[in-house]
Amino acid sequence: MTLIHFNRPFFLLLVPVAVALVLMVSRHCMRRRRLVAAIRLLIALCIVLSISGPHLRRSGRRVCRIFVVDASASASASIDNALGAVRDSVERMKSGDLAGLIVFGSRPAVELAPGSVAELSIPQSIRSKIDPDGSDVAEALLLARSSFPDGPHRQIVLLWDGNTASDVADAAAQIGRDGIELAVVPLDPGRIVDARIESLSVPRRVRTGQKVIVEVVVAATAATSVNVELACDRKLCARPRWLRVQGDRPARMMFELDVEDGWHDIEARIVEPEDAFSANDRAAKAVYVGGRTPVLVVSSAEASWLARALASNRNLAVTARAADGLPEFARYDCVVLDDVPAWQLGAEAQNSLDAYVGGGGGLVVLGGARAFGPGGYVGTRLENLLPVSCDPRRRESKPVAVAIVLDKSGSMNEKVAGRPKIDYARLGVLRVMDELKPDDQVSLIVFDATARKLLPLTRVADAGGARQIVARVFAAGRTNLNPALDAAWRTLKDRPRGTSHVLLLSDGLSDEAVDAEAFSKRMKAAGITLSSVATGDDADVELLEHLARATGGRFYSARDVRRLPEIFSSDVRLRTQKLIVDGRAEPKIARGGELLGGISQLPELGGYILTAPRDGAAVHAVIGEQGDALLVSRYVGLGRVVAFTSTPGGRWGEAWRRWPERSRFWNQIIRWAARPGDGEGLRLELAHRKGFLLVTAKLDDVQPDAVTDIHAKVLTSSGEPAGLELRRTGVRTFEGRIEAAARGAYSVEVRASGAVDLRAAERIHTGYSDDWRSVGLNEAPLRRTASAAGGEVVADLQEWSGGEASGRQLQPVAWLLMLAAAALFLLDRAVS
Repeated sequence: MTLIHFNRPFFLLLVPVAVALVLMVSRHCMRRRRLVAAIRLLIALCIVLSISGPHLRRSGRRVCRIFVVDASASASASIDNALGAVRDSVERMKSGDLAGLIVFGSRPAVELAPGSVAELSIPQSIRSKIDPDGSDVAEALLLARSSFPDGPHRQIVLLWDGNTASDVADAAAQIGRDGIELAVVPLDPGRIVDARIESLSVPRRVRTGQKVIVEVVVAATAATSVNVELACDRKLCARPRWLRVQGDRPARMMFELDVEDGWHDIEARIVEPEDAFSANDRAAKAVYVGGRTPVLVVSSAEASWLARALASNRNLAVTARAADGLPEFARYDCVVLDDVPAWQLGAEAQNSLDAYVGGGGGLVVLGGARAFGPGGYVGTRLENLLPVSCDPRRRESKPVAVAIVLDKSGSMNEKVAGRPKIDYARLGVLRVMDELKPDDQVSLIVFDATARKLLPLTRVADAGGARQIVARVFAAGRTNLNPALDAAWRTLKDRPRGTSHVLLLSDGLSDEAVDAEAFSKRMKAAGITLSSVATGDDADVELLEHLARATGGRFYSARDVRRLPEIFSSDVRLRTQKLIVDGRAEPKIARGGELLGGISQLPELGGYILTAPRDGAAVHAVIGEQGDALLVSRYVGLGRVVAFTSTPGGRWGEAWRRWPERSRFWNQIIRWAARPGDGEGLRLELAHRKGFLLVTAKLDDVQPDAVTDIHAKVLTSSGEPAGLELRRTGVRTFEGRIEAAARGAYSVEVRASGAVDLRAAERIHTGYSDDWRSVGLNEAPLRRTASAAGGEVVADLQEWSGGEASGRQLQPVAWLLMLAAAALFLLDRAVS
């Protein structure tokens, strides 16, 4: 072994260059040439050697080497080899050196305290009691760091397979900063085929009557076949299934369970695998079944037939509301829209509904003449939620003609949300033109005290200047409906029957009396339908509604004028597309599943709305000669949405109201879509981290000062009760923790008292350690740990004796060489 060591030996290549330069310069010195040349040569050599990083090895210092050995179950196949390597390394150390042994699993333990290697005996097997279900390497390194005596040079040898759930980088960096030398020795058990339950997904809570949907994900280190079974409360509840798992990607399977009310433990188990370890072959979760499902039924009227029918179900808590002034959706587990048009629901409620479903809420949408396409759903946030498209693109072959009759009286100057009402009416006219086909015809008639035809009946394709005409409509004057209705009738009376439509908007009373009966007869005789829109508190609702119903059109009450564009486009779409199929039709079941479980036949319907199923949606029932969608479902975010394109109310649903299975049908629909609910007032959240059960209790809709006392009781995995202190950590939050090292189920019950008396219960299963998600040799963490400490990965411990072997230290001597160079420089000046 050399006594001198250079950190930058490549600078030694400058030695011959320096010698040559010194000799060339010294040839010009006539006096004392040899002496000067020798001095300058020594100066050059001192400088070159100093920048090469010279160190002298100094003997006589002792070494203390602590071996840290992975004794977790994932490294069990290598533990004998690891102890043998430690034994050989100790035998090669000097008699005056010290050595110690630390073993670790989920926690570390000192197997042998540091002592003289002459008296140290490495055991054949580990005697310390440790939990092998885990690998806390960081704690083991910190324990070794604190175990060194003062004086000897410190070394840590880590024998490890690279698998851990802890962060090792900080502990390794601390060891490097302390000047402790670290060597990492890989423990390679060889090729391992191990299958594991990667994850088990079970809903936390399920309402009475809902199925429990279980997802099992199985992973493996190499391609293998496993048999997976499911147990509920320790009893087999699903037939075992064979599953082929590829080594590079997990495989998954789904189960559906029918369980009674109460807590249930669901366990997924791998049986008959080609498997190296069994600790990761099981996973369990708890689910609670019970409680009434809060349901909000929204309809155009205050109550609907469906709302009354659902209210009789003892498992549902039904609230019926009209579309205006809806409450917060979050308090309900399911929202039902019963024939509600989009314009009546409004943009704000649609946005809230979108967020509600994305966060896990359930939505059921029923058809009728005012829903889906006829209800103006196309292009709205509501349509984006649905499992069906509301624009199936089935258009009538004959072109249609639409005369838009617009009230431009002075009252239309009234501002809503900072804009005059006439602005919203103009936007509605433009939306109508966008809905029409190129061969359709459009006319625009505006009225105040008189009527003016701003745009004669023109093909949409030829109405290039129509938008400029619309932009020049301003509100002024009084209101007289008679000339406007007469102008609309004259514009369309010569058109073929069934292809003409009037869209009338008015926000006031006509100055002259209108003979509604006479106008209705004239329109009807010419085959003209009329839809009317009343906006404002002064509109003649009775007159406008009579005109619409008598001519076969529709009446809209737009209290919010901002919804006019949606109403206009919705009404015209009804005239240009065949969206309503009116007539008796027999539904057919396309697929069973949870929505139609146990139902073999559906009664006939008197009509339905045409829609088109979206990609990825599940079509459960169809209707009509072309198999149009009737019952369709899909997942949206964390929530579920169901579309039923007909209605059990009105004349379409006469047979459904007499159907004996009606309660079961709607109960299954609601139950499938509904979000599992939490207890009222008090919520519990349980988590398991590093051998502790963390309990968080949160108050909901309860004043914080209403709770003066809160305490918890824990039923441990062994079935023994234990108390738990909860401390307030926030205005509405209480937290506590209890040791939970053993695997199994832990049940927690919390009671809060004071001005209120609240109770909540939760249950959690502690699974296998995250270390078991990666078994075998994992090299990347080994390299990162060694690098963080400034150490090295050592493939063979027998060939390693440390960077300061046999107690030798590297002493830097560059400063001595620079001092010598300075002295020689002064001598050179004196001689020269």
